Amino acid sequence: MNDLSKVNTSRLNIDEIREDVLNQPTTSLIYSSTVNLTINKIYTLTLSGNVTFSLPQPTPGVLNQIEVQLYMPSVYTINLGTTTYFGGEVPDISEVGYYTIIYEYDNVHSVWVVGSLKKAGA
Repeated sequence: MNDLSKVNTSRLNIDEIREDVLNQPTTSLIYSSTVNLTINKIYTLTLSGNVTFSLPQPTPGVLNQIEVQLYMPSVYTINLGTTTYFGGEVPDISEVGYYTIIYEYDNVHSVWVVGSLKKAGA
């Protein structure tokens, strides 16, 4: 877990935050069914069936993010675990391919927000 105690909240040091995030190990899974996500982790997943992402209880007042690097070798049903989306559009994860799914907890609206990017040529 990140040691957020070293972040001075009166003046955020972006380099300290970036180093904290970049030094997180990835968690690799080959998975179908339910994936219980953990705050401020990066996951690499190869799907082998339908999947539901279960989101954790966020820590109030701090940055809560999750990244999922996903390979979908066949088309499966993906339940993202929230119905609030970046840009207001449901992410299109309907084709075989590589995706990055990004979750961020919105402390203002008290809700997890999700978006995805399909990686072209991967």
